[in-house]
Amino acid sequence: MINIKIPSQLSDYIDQKIIYPDNIKFGKADLNHFLRLSQDQTDIHNPETTEQPVIPGNMILMMMPRFIQQMIKVEEIQSVMTVSYDKISFKSPLHLDQEFKLSLTCTNLRKRGETYFLSQEIKLKHPADSMVFCQIQINDLYR
Repeated sequence: MINIKIPSQLSDYIDQKIIYPDNIKFGKADLNHFLRLSQDQTDIHNPETTEQPVIPGNMILMMMPRFIQQMIKVEEIQSVMTVSYDKISFKSPLHLDQEFKLSLTCTNLRKRGETYFLSQEIKLKHPADSMVFCQIQINDLYR
């Protein structure tokens, strides 16, 4: 976990891997809530019609800012927001109630005026075999 005072201190963490402390999983209530909000009617995602529903990729992406903000805490900022998702790669599905691990590597920090842009590489792995099932490059803004 990263706990710092100001965004410029993120430069100390470039190329360091940070691992989310707990296994993560999406349960039936999480999935049903997302399916209602998104109006996703794809059968492979529906826990009522499919024995092993697949978690939608958009649901996984939607949750990344929450996990990142739990892993990187900057005290003296007005706001932090995800500004882009780059090079998203899903290599295999994530199923309902299947646990996964999240690791984050800060890859670049740029400053424009009083705003900092942090590039990160996120890897999601199945803990049983340590295989990466999803890789995402994300850019966050700190102001």
